[in-house]
Amino acid sequence: MRTILGIETSCDETSAAVLDGRAVRSSIVASQVDLHAQWGGVVPEAAARQHVERLNPILQQALDTAGVGWADIDGIAVTNRPGLVGALVVGLAAAKALAFALNRPFVGVHHLEGHLYSAFLETPDAPIPFPHLALILVPRHPQRFEEVARLLDRLGLPWQRRSALREPAEGTSPPQAAPITAPSAGSAAGPSATRVAAMRPVLLVDVVGELGWWWGTAQIAFVGGSLTQRGGQNMIEPAAYGAAVAFGPNTWNFRDVVELLLQNEAAVVIRDAAALEAFVRRCLTESDYACQLGARARAVVLAQQGAADQTVALLESLPQAAPADAAAAPPLRPQRGATPARLDPHHLPERSRPQPAFPAAPPPSAFPPGDPAQSAGR
Repeated sequence: MRTILGIETSCDETSAAVLDGRAVRSSIVASQVDLHAQWGGVVPEAAARQHVERLNPILQQALDTAGVGWADIDGIAVTNRPGLVGALVVGLAAAKALAFALNRPFVGVHHLEGHLYSAFLETPDAPIPFPHLALILVPRHPQRFEEVARLLDRLGLPWQRRSALREPAEGTSPPQAAPITAPSAGSAAGPSATRVAAMRPVLLVDVVGELGWWWGTAQIAFVGGSLTQRGGQNMIEPAAYGAAVAFGPNTWNFRDVVELLLQNEAAVVIRDAAALEAFVRRCLTESDYACQLGARARAVVLAQQGAADQTVALLESLPQAAPADAAAAPPLRPQRGATPARLDPHHLPERSRPQPAFPAAPPPSAFPPGDPAQSAGR
């Protein structure tokens, strides 16, 4: 069994924990809720300063509570993303310094993955089932949040709201997750309690503006709105992150993107629940297949970059009417590093020249002797 010291400073809580395998021996948290309440939100610079002041005492308290010393630590883990940059730096610097001083391995942990894996800490003696999946549901429209919540209740699945992960529970200072409950054994609402207890919680993202963020955590992505007659949703985002992407057959809203992905074997079309289950199982059991599928999807997206330059190049390739004075005609767009020239109205086509309010013939003195323009002006 390995003894791990964990450090977390991603936002407004300074915390440290000691674990033996999956058994938590200590978990110490210092909240900054009262400090930031006066500003109505977390101030990054203030949060970072509080981490600097509190981290060392928190680390020592975590060791004392667990009954271990520095020499007993086998490895150090620390949150390295996402979070407030200044706050993350405090924990990272401390963890790297400890790893160097103790000659111990150092591991950076994704904050959101940490939330998901923490579910296993409640039952340290239970084996991790296969597949041990985390299902993240992100409805496209806020009005569907409650509808999806009721669906999860009817299915009898243990699930958690994203909003509850950041809201403080009543009577407590640090943000806490609401308890997750499962239906009674044999309930008509869903699977048996034994099966539910072995399943990973489902996370319902019931907040707006985080879809791209959650796509970035996914290894397998199913793009919704494609099994029904909605025309599909945007599959470019998960493809750009390199996830193994699947969607249903109804994707006319993104016909060109779908065609590119399928031509490059960078996505899979599934037509029912059985096909989706088979796709997920294959991605889990054949990691090379999933990685290659995701890599091809990302390559397709990257190949489409530079659309603005391609559009300009296409416009430049179109035939253009030759100007009256070809040598003086300005280019369609300025060359790199070129200094913009002063616009000469005499080099513009007749229709584009600025006209005086009261046109008058120029005085003869304006032209040199013998200039044909002098004769034309007369």
